[in-house]
Amino acid sequence: MYEYFWLDFAEVRLLFANRRDIRLMETSTNGSSPRGSTTITTIVDKLSDVTSLDWVASTICWTDLEDGAIYCETDSKRVILYF
Repeated sequence: MYEYFWLDFAEVRLLFANRRDIRLMETSTNGSSPRGSTTITTIVDKLSDVTSLDWVASTICWTDLEDGAIYCETDSKRVILYF
């Protein structure tokens, strides 16, 4: 016998890159449905070849293999940390 359950008002966030952009997937459930809602938002776009990500507070950092640089973006301001 299987038992199904879900958390009331649970939120899940997943930050991921698909090489050309960085996206944030947010999933939330409520007490009436285990599926809830899911939204995917493009956070940073027009990138070349993103490989690694880091996210702290409102700062997103990534490595671009095409130019070998590490970038960070906060409040739509992009900074090169290492080139």
